[in-house]
Amino acid sequence: MAKTVYTYLKLLRIHQWVKNLFVFAPIFFSFSFLNLEALINALYAFIGFSFIASSIYIINEWKDVELDRLHPTKKQRPLASKAISIRNAFIVCITLLIFEFSTYLFILKTILQPYYYSFILYLMSFIVLN
Repeated sequence: MAKTVYTYLKLLRIHQWVKNLFVFAPIFFSFSFLNLEALINALYAFIGFSFIASSIYIINEWKDVELDRLHPTKKQRPLASKAISIRNAFIVCITLLIFEFSTYLFILKTILQPYYYSFILYLMSFIVLN
């Protein structure tokens, strides 16, 4: 079971999530460490960006799976090595996208009031461009 969990975490490329910690930068530079609302909003943004990034990694890995199987190091990736089926990867990807968009649609709607629709458009274009 631990190997399976590790394989799925590898598919999500969690090590890449560190880049999304930049959403906490405004809190750090404004010394708003005790502003619980700002911390929660930044946490939602971190989770949302991380999930959307992981879903894009899954889409890219699925798109390149045949080439990755021929590459000496990329053939070890979860889809290329067939450790995770394409069907299961697709389910994970869709689940991440649904969770991520529901986060922005329902939780962050009140926070992003003036910029809400432009932010949703930004997220959708981010997915399409990648």
